[in-house]
Amino acid sequence: MSEVIAGRAWSVLEEVRMRSMDPYVPLVRSDSLKVLLDTALSVEPKRILEIGTAVGYSSSLLALTCERATVDTVDMDIERVDRARQLWSELNIADRICSHIGDVREIIDSVIEGNRYDLLFMDGPKSAYLPLLVKILPCMNRGGAIVSDNVGYLGLVRGDSYPPHKHRTIVRNMREYLKFIQSHDRLDTFVNYDLGDGIAVSRII
Repeated sequence: MSEVIAGRAWSVLEEVRMRSMDPYVPLVRSDSLKVLLDTALSVEPKRILEIGTAVGYSSSLLALTCERATVDTVDMDIERVDRARQLWSELNIADRICSHIGDVREIIDSVIEGNRYDLLFMDGPKSAYLPLLVKILPCMNRGGAIVSDNVGYLGLVRGDSYPPHKHRTIVRNMREYLKFIQSHDRLDTFVNYDLGDGIAVSRII
């Protein structure tokens, strides 16, 4: 990644990663991030949709990697989005990133209205992956891709074991999501449970 994003920008992003360890802010793991950026480079997207802004780390990397792309990113945590906006300004990419604040399940229709996307990065509320994708998929261009992070969810999704009660809903919903993306006739999906917390890449065919 550093060979694509060099100099001051890389130093700024590394500082963001270090600061986010305490207090803990969920950032995409380095091995999953490599898959995301490699996929982005192969797609050469014009417009990207990210579900889950956090502090703007992954959206910054996507914008810096795909210099011709614009990014729509959605999150409901105003404090984190404010930090993200400061980061985008510092990296001089704020003009290519549009942040949307609110519960993605409630505002996704207005976010995607009239837009076409080449790359979707799913990294928001895990139980919402499937209903969100059902709405977003018609807006995805052929030849594009969907990268879904945390599909292994703490190692509980793989297989058919009965998860602990407090994780049951998320695990059930994630299994339904994976079944959907692996069987849909528009998607060619590869799932790797051993990278990060599990990652899936679906090509739009």
